[in-house]
Amino acid sequence: MTSPDDLQLVCLLDVLGFESILKRLGLGGLHAKYAALIAYVKQQEGGIDIAPTPGGQVAVGWLVVDNAYFSDTLLFWTKYSTMALPSFTHLVAEAVCFGLES
Repeated sequence: MTSPDDLQLVCLLDVLGFESILKRLGLGGLHAKYAALIAYVKQQEGGIDIAPTPGGQVAVGWLVVDNAYFSDTLLFWTKYSTMALPSFTHLVAEAVCFGLES
């Protein structure tokens, strides 16, 4: 049986148009884009989130996001908690927007 401490939130992003991007930017340029996106996520992680708990108390947390990338796929993950879920999904949405803008 899985313990709640073992649960992870995972986001797998597929880069659309990978082949044409690779041809246009080259491997070095593509690596630079991936590095910029990962740096953006790392800058956004952490921070102090204040959220109400089911009992009405306030909880403070620190979000740590791990990452990996391979070929046309970016992967982000963090340890699951009720507080991490909204912070992680917001961070992923911001990262997608950043990726589209750059």
